[in-house]
Amino acid sequence: MDDALDILTGLRAAEEAERLEPLELAIHYIEGQRGWIGDYGAWRKLWLPVGSGLVEPVINWRAKRRGMRWKRENANAVVAIWVR
Repeated sequence: MDDALDILTGLRAAEEAERLEPLELAIHYIEGQRGWIGDYGAWRKLWLPVGSGLVEPVINWRAKRRGMRWKRENANAVVAIWVR
């Protein structure tokens, strides 16, 4: 993730003014989601599953039902229980 931020911030000087806004949005998103994104390389070294393919259909089914609203921390708890 730090590599991605380094590359994106390095592009700031080279970009034309009209293309800076999407670049700034990407940088802001990655910085804001740093704790949520995690370290995929470290997880792979520990042989932990990285993809969401195993639980995504179940979570999506539950989260997208009529009237359902989930907070991120509640969804995280359900995923943690499901994966165990």
